[in-house]
Amino acid sequence: RSLKLQAAIPAKRSWAAFAFAATENAPLTGALTFDGAAQSLSQLFLSPQERLRGKVAADLALSGSPANPVLSGDITLSEATYENLTTGTTLKKMEVVVVAQGNNLEIETLKARTNGSGRINGSGQLSIDPTLNFPLDLRFELRKARLIEREDATIAFDGTVGLAGDLAKLLLEGKLETTTAELRLIDDLPPSVVTIDVIEKNLPDSEKPRRPSSSTSPIEVVLKISLSMPGRVFLRGKDVDTEWQGQFDVTGTVDKPAIIGTLNPVRGYVALLGKRFDLQQGSISLDGAAEIDPLLDLTAVHRKTDLTAIVQVKGRLSDPDISLISSPPLPEDEVISRVLFDKSANALTPAETV
Repeated sequence: RSLKLQAAIPAKRSWAAFAFAATENAPLTGALTFDGAAQSLSQLFLSPQERLRGKVAADLALSGSPANPVLSGDITLSEATYENLTTGTTLKKMEVVVVAQGNNLEIETLKARTNGSGRINGSGQLSIDPTLNFPLDLRFELRKARLIEREDATIAFDGTVGLAGDLAKLLLEGKLETTTAELRLIDDLPPSVVTIDVIEKNLPDSEKPRRPSSSTSPIEVVLKISLSMPGRVFLRGKDVDTEWQGQFDVTGTVDKPAIIGTLNPVRGYVALLGKRFDLQQGSISLDGAAEIDPLLDLTAVHRKTDLTAIVQVKGRLSDPDISLISSPPLPEDEVISRVLFDKSANALTPAETV
């Protein structure tokens, strides 16, 4: 590992105020060279939930003046792997080349692969201009890019994404389409495991748990994303196997997103009352409210020789209205009896009525 940094900044000294001020038009010189592992630098820029491995080589020269700095040289990242422990994202075989020209940093090469044969390519530039608040423009192209890969979800995308603006306000926009998405219903803990809440008293201040910060991001990131889900969106679990399709538009900001759109069932079933109910029609909708609480309108059907049992789920996910009806129309207890035991409620034994 080798890191070298040197710089000469012309400045005026004031003994009265014991202060230094950069001379705007005087010559500016400096250089930065680095050749080593990406891990040693990633700790400065990434969160504890992110990992970056690979090789970094940098050879930059600084000239011009404080009022008009000029950069030259390049930065390369090679043989790199990025991991996000929260989303499960893994980017492999990363290659990045950034070339400095004048007051611009241009991304000449940005490519990576994901699990599942996915690919990401990117380009863009950042202007080292504090008077314009460091404007930037980045573009990414995704092809079957598996960006979410967790125990409960695996989602891959096609599409394009752009990030443009400056360090005060950015616009994140794009058109994405899911190539495959699988959501899995997983029990939090095995039935034999009991969750026990533990409260520790008299802890030193340094060991007390910190409350999550309620502050928003210092950079406003505006969203304008169109997400198409043409099919192959699966929701699966112990008693569920369904496929969905839909469309969502995401606006607002990263701190306060507004999501509008609908999912509709393609096929599938859920197990209710120990019996299979086929998902027939309906929707799961989001209306852009600050609190995400989907609106449900779903119908599932179980058919027997002389009866069709119909479960309807309507209303908000937080407080759904679930009803059981039938064709021909029968009282709910009669429907349950025929679905579970293949006989009328009047014919049930005492044990079956429990």
